[in-house]
Amino acid sequence: MVSNSNSVSFNTGYPSVCLAASENEEVFNVFKTIPEYTQILEHTSIEFGYNYIDIIKRDNPQLLEKDFIDKFKTNDIYGSPSVHDFSDFSISPSTLRYIKVLSDLIKLFGDLNGKKIVEIGGGYGGQCKVIKDYFNIKDYHIVDLDEVNKLSKKYLDKLNVNDVRFSSYDQLDVEEYDLIISNYAYTELDRNLQDIYKHKIIDGTKNGYITCNFIIDFAVGGQFSTYSMDELLQLKPVTETMNEEPLTSPTNFILFWKE
Repeated sequence: MVSNSNSVSFNTGYPSVCLAASENEEVFNVFKTIPEYTQILEHTSIEFGYNYIDIIKRDNPQLLEKDFIDKFKTNDIYGSPSVHDFSDFSISPSTLRYIKVLSDLIKLFGDLNGKKIVEIGGGYGGQCKVIKDYFNIKDYHIVDLDEVNKLSKKYLDKLNVNDVRFSSYDQLDVEEYDLIISNYAYTELDRNLQDIYKHKIIDGTKNGYITCNFIIDFAVGGQFSTYSMDELLQLKPVTETMNEEPLTSPTNFILFWKE
């Protein structure tokens, strides 16, 4: 049996904060400020926020129109995120990152209305919320640690984001999806977990968007082994890469495939 400890995020205080926030309203109200949480999520800089705005303006400027921004900004209601005044609107840089990913998805895959989406590493549900603010998704499935899923379910329920499923790796069945999304998550898993997700999710998924990062010399009970770049490029018969914009780490890139 593969242990949940075979992931980078498990080996921090992150799962404990997620569980506490799901069970305790006082913790929930500030979870985006807790150091053990922000080392994993909610650490996007203001500078990157401006970069994301420029990229969204270039590729999908409609996402910055007031009606959409007002929807997206509700992602900042809970958890006490760091919000910045970006001239035209005030929003957290992390929410801007979710909007930028949405922009990438539109650019690569077009209309996602009525699609079936799975996200590996859904965090508190911010990416799901932003995507569902823009598209009518048929089925959105978040796969993450149990503790993280409890927080995500609470968070999305409070924002009235409905029709979302939650699973941990050991609850998965082999299933087909229209799109898989994973940002800084799939490539942080031990290869045993990567193998499970490849068999149960990736092999049967028509389109994919994975932001790849590489954790070097991270030991979990010995050697922590993940897919190499060459192995990632062979996840599907035909894969392509694009630059991560802005680049958050020198070796990062975005891997994608389309039916």
